[in-house]
Amino acid sequence: MPQSIDHGRLHYAFVKQLKWLGLFLVIFGFAVASYAQPGFALKAAANASTVFTPDHIDHYLAGYNGGLVCDFPVSHKFFISSGIFYSAKGNYASAVFDRLCYFNLPLLAGYRMGNHLEILLGPEFGYLVSAKVKSSDNSSLDFIDECRRTELAFNGGLRYKINRKWAVDFSFVRGLTGFEKPEQTIYLLNPTNGMVQGTSSYHVSERENPKNQSLELGVLFFL
Repeated sequence: MPQSIDHGRLHYAFVKQLKWLGLFLVIFGFAVASYAQPGFALKAAANASTVFTPDHIDHYLAGYNGGLVCDFPVSHKFFISSGIFYSAKGNYASAVFDRLCYFNLPLLAGYRMGNHLEILLGPEFGYLVSAKVKSSDNSSLDFIDECRRTELAFNGGLRYKINRKWAVDFSFVRGLTGFEKPEQTIYLLNPTNGMVQGTSSYHVSERENPKNQSLELGVLFFL
């Protein structure tokens, strides 16, 4: 009989290979940077983000991100684009929304299609600095202890250079690793006094672990 495919292990192996690819690109990027004169730009962007699993996707939530862009030329057509950004992501469901804030480091391969249009593709690494769930009555709860601090994502987009100083870009960022810790703990409360009377734990597979996804529209000012 044919054996069933373990999609969780396949996904883990795929992400592990992407991490090695990302490490290679980081080393390659620093090597290029040591020989090339980088160009810098300030970026401010609005985003619409959500979280997804294989069987479900939540409503999109408006957010923002901004930071410093660094472009390292490789040739007349090719370049490497990196930088550091602060990103506010999240999702919305049933009058409750999650807000996840990251420091992001993209490492993108860029290709100039002409004098104005550029294509960018590559990995993006994230470090979680805040995770809160908020309700419509403005109450909030911190749940960063239940989250992974690091994230690996795919980043792909287009940049249109208006002139030497200004550009606009559009990016699609899709998480490759889930943001929840694999081992989760549920606190059991006493319905009478609301005190914790016990705990229960469960395992979240990588396939079912919710992942971030966002659409971003930004403006760049080159220094």
